[in-house]
Parts: sequence; C-alpha cells; structure tokens
Amino acid sequence: MTVLGALSCTKNFEEINTNPNKIGYGDIMAHNMFEPNLYLLGRDIQYHAYFFSHELAQTTAFTGGRTTQIYLYQLYDANFQSIWDCYARHGNDSDYMAKLGVKKDEQLFAAFGLIFKAYNLGTLSSLFGDIPYKEAYKYMENRAPAFETQEEVLLDCIADLDSACVLLSKKPTSSYSSLDAMYSGAPAKWAKLANSLRMRFLLRLTGLDETYWTKIQEMVDNPDKYPVFASNEESAIVPFQSVDPYRQYFTYSQEDASSFQNHRITSQLIKMMAILDGSGNDTYTDPRLPIIAERQKGKWFGSESGVNPSRNDEIDGGKSARPNTKTFMNDSFGATIMDYAEVLFIEAEGVCKGKLTVGGKTAKELYEEAVGADIRRWMAYNDCSSTKIPILESDIATFLASNLGSYDVAAAGTGLYGSAEELILSQKWVALIYSGWEQFNEWRRTEYPILTIGDGTATNDFELPTRLAYPNYTVSSNGAHVTSALERMGGANNMHTALDWSYLKRTGSHRNPYSAE
Repeated sequence: MTVLGALSCTKNFEEINTNPNKIGYGDIMAHNMFEPNLYLLGRDIQYHAYFFSHELAQTTAFTGGRTTQIYLYQLYDANFQSIWDCYARHGNDSDYMAKLGVKKDEQLFAAFGLIFKAYNLGTLSSLFGDIPYKEAYKYMENRAPAFETQEEVLLDCIADLDSACVLLSKKPTSSYSSLDAMYSGAPAKWAKLANSLRMRFLLRLTGLDETYWTKIQEMVDNPDKYPVFASNEESAIVPFQSVDPYRQYFTYSQEDASSFQNHRITSQLIKMMAILDGSGNDTYTDPRLPIIAERQKGKWFGSESGVNPSRNDEIDGGKSARPNTKTFMNDSFGATIMDYAEVLFIEAEGVCKGKLTVGGKTAKELYEEAVGADIRRWMAYNDCSSTKIPILESDIATFLASNLGSYDVAAAGTGLYGSAEELILSQKWVALIYSGWEQFNEWRRTEYPILTIGDGTATNDFELPTRLAYPNYTVSSNGAHVTSALERMGGANNMHTALDWSYLKRTGSHRNPYSAE
C-alpha cells in the first residue's frame, strides 16, 4: 500500500492527461496500483454521495449550519474543479493500471483497470456531459484532447467493459489476488461487476435512444455471455478495514460527527419512508429508516430542501432527523460501486415499460425482489446503528404490503405514487443512497421521485442542477473543444444545460418546475 498516498485527486484533467512515467509512478506493476484504485475510489464514492449527491437529490440538506449550501444549489468553480479532477485522476490511474497489466502480463489486473476506467469516466461524463475519452491520457501526442459526445463516451465505457470481460473469460490468475478484498481476485465475480455496469450504462443510453433497450434484452437473454449480479453477496461494495490506509471515508478523514449530522434528513425522504398521523406520530416506518437516520424528539421530521435558510430555522427547532452516525461512521460501512438491487430495478423498469421480458417475471415480482434485496443490504448494518432494531424477513413483506411500498396501490394511483413506474423509480432512488452520484444521475434521467424546488434556490434560477459546469481551467486550457462540446449539448457552461440522456432533454420540461405559489 505504499503508493496509496501518492495517487490522489489533486491534479486537473489536462495536467494528468500525460505520460504516466513523467508523474511519479516509477517502476511499478499493475498489482501495485490495485489497492489505491479500489480504496481511494471507495472513499470518494462515500464522500461525494454524502457531500454532493445526497444534497442535490434531496436526501439530506445541510440546514444545521451555514458553511455549505449545496442543498440550495450553490456550487462554485472550486467544486467543479475538485470533482472533475477526482474522476479524471482516477480514470488516469485506472488507464495506466490496465496498460501496465497488458505490458507486464498481469491480465487479471489489466481487466480490473479497464473496469475502474469505465466506472470513473462514465461517472465524469454523467456529471459534466461531453468529455475526452479516446484521446485522454495521451499528453505527449495531444495536449488538448477532443471531447466526445455522451453517447460516444458511454459506448467507449461499454467497449472497455467488454474488453475486460474478454480478459476475464480466460480465467487469469495472480499470486497477488489476496490484494483484492472485494472479490479475492475471482474473474467470474469481476465479470459480473463489468456486465452489471454495462447494464447501467445501457439504461442511461435509453434516454438517448430507446432502441438501446434491445441491447439490455440481449444481455438478459444471454446470461452465460453477460452474467450480472444474482445476489447481494455478489454486489460490488468496497470492504474497508479498521486500520489505515484501508479505512472508509468518515473514519479515515476523521469527519466530525456533529458536522456530519448537520446534513439533516429531508422531508422528501421521510415521507417516502414513514407514514405519519396528523400529529406527526409514525404509524408505520420503513425498516431501513432507523438504520439510515435518527429521529429527534420522538418523531420523524425532515428539513426542507431548497427552502430559504431562515425558514428552515423557523420550522426546524431541532426536530429534523439526523443521519445515523453509528451506521455510517463505522469501518464496516462499505462503499457501493454497484449492487444487486440496481440490476433488479433496471429489469423491473424495463418490464414495466414493456421494453424487456425477464424469464416470465412480472414488473411487480422484479420490483419486490429489488426492494427485498435492498432491505437485506441494510440489515447487515443494523448492528452498527444506534437503534439496533432487528429486521426480520417478515418485515420485507410488511413493507411491500404498505402504502409506502405496495406495487398494487401505486399501479392503482391511490397512494403516494401515481403509477407503478413512479414507484419503481422512486424506490430505486431510495436504494441508491450512498451509491456515489447515482441518486443524482438517476433523478436527472427520470425525474422520479418528484422533488421540490424551494424559494431559496435563486442562485441557480430556481432550477435543480441539470449538470456540473466545466472548470475554468479546462475552459481556458482546452477552449476550442469545450466550445464545441457546449454547442453540441445546446447550452451554456452552467448548471442549466440538460444532458443528452436526461428527462429534461427528452421532454423539454421538468416534471415539477419551480412555482412561487
């Protein structure tokens, strides 16, 4: 692990689009890069979910202080730069790891590098839009890499995932497999991660062209060629340890618990996970909620995302639920790259829309399997939480029969959701808590659940961000390609330009635009 501290999110994309031998890698092997790639990425997945994605997707709102107001959509160039640098640097490290693996005959680690690269640059594109891919990391050949369209980038990601699967199909082995605490170097398990990510990226592409559903159907119809996660045990969750430098983000960074809890749980999440009576007492609670959050003063109450801070101060009075520090600030709390429930939610959505057939299963069956998988995932953290309320298998059935989780109630439009599709996609949003940027990404793709745009979001013209803006350094150092990218995307370099696969781009409007009333 001696190189872990050396590889970090500190360089910008243009500076690290370079010959790796010139930036201090030294004479190392691909396996030397594996743990830095895994653990640094894992910590960034947790940090970016907690600090950015949850605030933008209205899971939490930093209403317990004034040091950050991302829940009011106040992001600045320093934010854009740090996020861009982070995934660009991870992409560079992954790309070099893959190339080293090929060069030095470490085929297993070459495959790992390709998977990490696809994840990181797929994330970067999903946040900013058009980015470099094929011309990235070739500094000696080209100091100003061309930006590719979002469709091209996602197809590049899929091509790298497919290449990884070709390497993994040869069942490569390594005497360094013990470095892999997630899958113990098992090629079959890594192939399932690669194909599950492939399914995620294809789903995003359906927002551009619905014929990509046929590519997902091809995967479903050919499980031997495209194996995906088939259980929670196969999910890609970075398994942290209780010693440095293997700790998770919150313990490694020594995050202050009170600052962490200033990110209050929102009323949006509370209404989706608790049924309250007229006095605010809960008559039913989703079994996941006490593991995720701690209620205050005996009631589930949430902060209002996007609302003027003075208004939140007025209505809160110390009542808003806090994140459960015992759950999240525990070294057993892993970082989710992708999990089994997400695969099931993709299949449930496809069947619900009439785009997929999955072994004769109905959308309801797949949805219920997805929710069950997610509840079981949270069961594993129950002993870490402050409440330690046992979750039984019967609790899953109870939730699925409740007005919060019933497919039949949603399909009839008589409950919290107006349709089965809204239920599936809203419950997927819940299941994506702490999955990096995926809550924010999925919300922009579907605009479910219906989020509110409060009166405190004037900084972004009362619109929830549709993308992140290219950093100023990127604009100044690669201006011609940035200009071309923005012209293709049809907007300015701000947080209003819709990405190509988003609901806004597809329909021309938001599901719930701002209303001053």
